[in-house]
Amino acid sequence: DLEVVWVGDGEPEHVGLLLEAGVTVTGWKSKQEIREYLLNSRYYLSTSRWEGLPVAPIEAMLSGCVAILSECWGNVDVVTNEVSGRLFASVEEAVDVIIGLERDEPLALQYAIAGRNMCLSRFTRERYQREVSALVAAN
Repeated sequence: DLEVVWVGDGEPEHVGLLLEAGVTVTGWKSKQEIREYLLNSRYYLSTSRWEGLPVAPIEAMLSGCVAILSECWGNVDVVTNEVSGRLFASVEEAVDVIIGLERDEPLALQYAIAGRNMCLSRFTRERYQREVSALVAAN
């Protein structure tokens, strides 16, 4: 009973596959529209094969979504598995994670809260400015 939404666009053949699978494809959206999608979503799923420091999952976690991320470079730096979200190594595992969280709403809420709190402590301008100021003051 989950609605799966791909916020964005892509190559026509890839979009076609998503549509055939029942995924809603929104096309490109403004930053505010994306924020609205995140605020009204329960999960954020990333199937990336690699990332730098991924900003989108951080924004999703700050919006209250449970991050369900592929276990790749970058994603593993954003989520502590089974603490602030979930990491997965295969499509089957991702499906199992989502089904499990749908069946255990208190656990999903626990991950959402822990993920948001972790992002608020690690990925804010205030933290960055505080640490840079401390470095400058030490020299």
